Amino acid sequence: MKEFKPGDRVVSLLSGYYLGVPGVIVGRSQVQYGNRIRYIVDLDCGQRIYLDSKNIEPLEKYRR
Repeated sequence: MKEFKPGDRVVSLLSGYYLGVPGVIVGRSQVQYGNRIRYIVDLDCGQRIYLDSKNIEPLEKYRR
C-alpha cells in the first residue's frame, strides 16, 4: 500500500476529467473505507478532491 505525507507532489490516476492532473497531498481523509487510505489532494487546477491511495502516484514517477 502506498503512503504519502502532507506536501508530497502527486498526480491523479483517476480516470476522467482529473486524469494526469498534478497536485499536493493535504492530508488523510477523516473518512476511511476498507483497507486503502484515502487522501485529500489539492490539484493544480484549483480543485480539492479525495482519492484512494491506488489512484495516486508520486509526480516524479509519473513523468518518467
